[in-house]
Amino acid sequence: MSRIHIPVSGSLRVPDDRPRAPIIDSHVHLYPASEQTSLAWYIPRGPLSGQFSVEQYRQDTSSNDPAPEGLIFIEADRKNGHSKNWARPLDEVLWARRIVTGQPKPNEGHNLGDADLCLAIIPWAPMDQGPEELEKYLNLVQNLAGLAWPKVKGFRFLLQDKNNGTGLTDKFIGSLKLLGKKKFVFEVGIDAHQRDLKQMEEALEMIKRAHDVEKGKEDEKVVFILDHMCKPDLSASDEWRYNFVRILCNLSDYGGSNIYMKLSGGFSELPVDERTLPDEKLYGILSRWLPMYSAFGPERVMFGSDWPVCNVGIGRGAWRKWYNMVRMMCYHSKLSLKEETMIFSGTARKAYRLDDETPVVVV
Repeated sequence: MSRIHIPVSGSLRVPDDRPRAPIIDSHVHLYPASEQTSLAWYIPRGPLSGQFSVEQYRQDTSSNDPAPEGLIFIEADRKNGHSKNWARPLDEVLWARRIVTGQPKPNEGHNLGDADLCLAIIPWAPMDQGPEELEKYLNLVQNLAGLAWPKVKGFRFLLQDKNNGTGLTDKFIGSLKLLGKKKFVFEVGIDAHQRDLKQMEEALEMIKRAHDVEKGKEDEKVVFILDHMCKPDLSASDEWRYNFVRILCNLSDYGGSNIYMKLSGGFSELPVDERTLPDEKLYGILSRWLPMYSAFGPERVMFGSDWPVCNVGIGRGAWRKWYNMVRMMCYHSKLSLKEETMIFSGTARKAYRLDDETPVVVV
C-alpha cells in the first residue's frame, strides 16, 4: 500500500474488467424503530430517525457487485452508556442477539435468513469505570448474549466527546488490559477534526500504557481498531496534515500487529455540498487523504461503510459511493488483488478473529 500513484490527468475510474474483492463491511450500525429514542444522538424526524435494520441495509447494498458477504455490528451510542446505568447498552446486546439468532420481534426488519450476515458484535463497554466494573459488565453481556456470545469479539467506547485525558486514567488502562487478557479487541473512537491532534497524541500514549505488559505475556496486549480514519480535518493546512501523518505513523509503529485502521466515516468530515459530487470529483478531494493510511499497510487497513451515517447528505446511494472511493484508492495505489482483498475483507477477518468461534469465558 506504500506504492501510491495518483494520476494528475485522465479518467480516475476503475476499469470495468478489474476483478472485485469479496466484502466484509467492518462498520455498520443497526437499530429498530422501536428503540431509536434510546440513541444518545437521536433527533426526531432527523436523517437517521426511523428504522435502520438488516432489511434496509440489504436494500442499500444488494445491487453492489459483489454484495457484502457479512458485516460487523458496531454499537450505536445508546443513552445511559456514560454512567453506571447500563440498561440501554444492554438492550442493544439483546437486539444484536435477536439478529444473530434469527429471532426478531414483529416489524424489526430482519428474519432467520439474515442471521449469518452479522459476523461479529461490538457492544459498548464502561471502559472508564475500571476493570472491576468492566468485569461485572462482561458477565452481564455474556448472560444476555446467550447463543450469540461467540460473536462478541470486542467492545467500543467513544473518546471523541469525552474530556481530554479520559483514556489515560488508571481505570481506563486497567480496563484495556482486561480486554487484552480476554482476547477482546477495543474499538477506538477519536476525532482529530473537532478535537484537533490532542486526541491522537493521547491515543498513542494510551496504546503505549496498555501494551506495557509483563515479559512473557505479550499475547495479552489488547488489539486496537481505530475508527473512521481518526476523523481527519479534510480542509486542513499542509502543516496540520504533516503532523496528522506523523502521529499516524507513530500509532502504526507502536501498535505494531495489534493496531488496525478503518477506512470509514470519510463523508461525515466533508461539507454537505461536496458529498454528492460525482465520484471522480469526490475522489479528487479524498485522494489527498486516503493514501496516507499506507502507514498501516493493507494487512492492517479495513473497509467500513459507517452505514447508515454515511447516508446523511447523500441518501441511499452513499454505501456504494464510499465503496467506490476505497476501490479507486486501491486501484490508483497499484495494489494487487490480494492486497485489495485484505482491505475489503481479509483484514476484518483477521482483526476480529472471525474464523475463531471459541467463546471467551469471562468467569
